[in-house]
Amino acid sequence: MAAGLGTRLRPLTYGTPKPMVPVANRPVMEHILRLLPRHGFEQVIANLHWFPEVIHERFGDGAGSATSPSSSARSPSS
Repeated sequence: MAAGLGTRLRPLTYGTPKPMVPVANRPVMEHILRLLPRHGFEQVIANLHWFPEVIHERFGDGAGSATSPSSSARSPSS
């Protein structure tokens, strides 16, 4: 969900990555990250492409979360 341009969600994704589109006043990625530990997930890897800095600003290094996140980024020309 975190990679790609989010063309099917336009115009919402012109300036926002898909995982940061709000659902019930929170980014959809936040809802997902809160649910994963309840289902036994301990580690999360997000492939970031479109506006990765927005996701990093919101979630940082994941300190204090129930999961251990990491990310993979690729250049926009890839």
